[in-house]
Amino acid sequence: MTLKYEPQELESRKIWAVPSVITGFNDKPDDCSNTIRVALLDTETTGLDTATDEIIELGYMVIEVSADTGEFFDVIKRFNQLQQPSTPLPPEITEVTGLTDADLAGQSIDWSEVEGDLSAVSLIVAHNAGFDRKMLERYSPASSQCIWGCSVNDINWKAMGQKIRSQEWLVYAIAGAYYDAHRALDDVSALSLLLSRKVPGSDEVIFKQLIANAQEDLCIIKATGSRFEEKDNLKVVGYRWNANEKVWFKELVASELEARKAELKEELMTAAPSCNPTMGRIPAIHRYSIRGE
Repeated sequence: MTLKYEPQELESRKIWAVPSVITGFNDKPDDCSNTIRVALLDTETTGLDTATDEIIELGYMVIEVSADTGEFFDVIKRFNQLQQPSTPLPPEITEVTGLTDADLAGQSIDWSEVEGDLSAVSLIVAHNAGFDRKMLERYSPASSQCIWGCSVNDINWKAMGQKIRSQEWLVYAIAGAYYDAHRALDDVSALSLLLSRKVPGSDEVIFKQLIANAQEDLCIIKATGSRFEEKDNLKVVGYRWNANEKVWFKELVASELEARKAELKEELMTAAPSCNPTMGRIPAIHRYSIRGE
C-alpha cells in the first residue's frame, strides 16, 4: 500500500517526515544495565523468490535497546550498501526502488563487515522477516544463528486498532509520519521510529511486545481434513490457507497456546467439526527461516 499526501493534509493532520538520518533515541538512564543490541534490517532484491532472486541493497541499524522495557537508546551503527546482481534488473524492480543497472554497476556489499555486525546482536528484526531472513541466510551465516523477530507478526497491531499491517500505513497511523519507501535504509529508519513509539493509550513501548514474542517457539495448529464448506468458519476465527500443504492453519506463540488451549480447541471444533487437528512447533531460533518450514 502506497500512501499519498496532499499539502493540506500534511498541515491539517500534522504529519511529519521520517528523518533521513536517526542517530539516537532516548538517553539511557544510569540505572539501566540490562540492554541488548538489535539490528533492524531491510533488503531490496531482484524479485520475490527467496531461493533464486538476489539482494541488491542491504540496510540496517544496530540499536542499543532496553531488554526489559523495549526502549530505544543509541544508534550504534547505520549500514547501507548496494550489490550488482548477476543479471539486469527487471523493470518493475527499478520502478519500485528507483535503482537502475547503472546505480548497481561495480557495487558489492562487504559481507565480512555484515558478518561482524550481525554476530554481535541478540535479535534481528524485519518487517516481513519471513522474506528477509530467507534471502539473507544465503549470504550471511551469522544471520542464520540469530533469533529473528517480525514487526508484522510479532506485534498485536489489531489490539491497537490497526487491521492493515503494511509498514507505510503503520508509520502513518501510529507515528503520524511518512517516508519514501522501498530503499533499504529509509525503510529501516521508518521502522525504528514506529517500533520506538508507545502503544496508543499506554506507557508500554511497542517493541517490548516483539522482544517477548520473538523469543518464543511458534506453534502451528492445522485443521487437517476440514471440509470445503467449513472454510468461511475457519477464516472468521483467524485460520489461513496453506496452498502448498492444502490445509487451513493458525500460528500462535507457545505461551498463548498454553494459556488458551481449551478455548482454541473449542473454537476449532465449532468452526470445523470434521477436521482432525494436528500441531507443529518451530523453535524460536528457526522462526522465519527456511529451516522452520
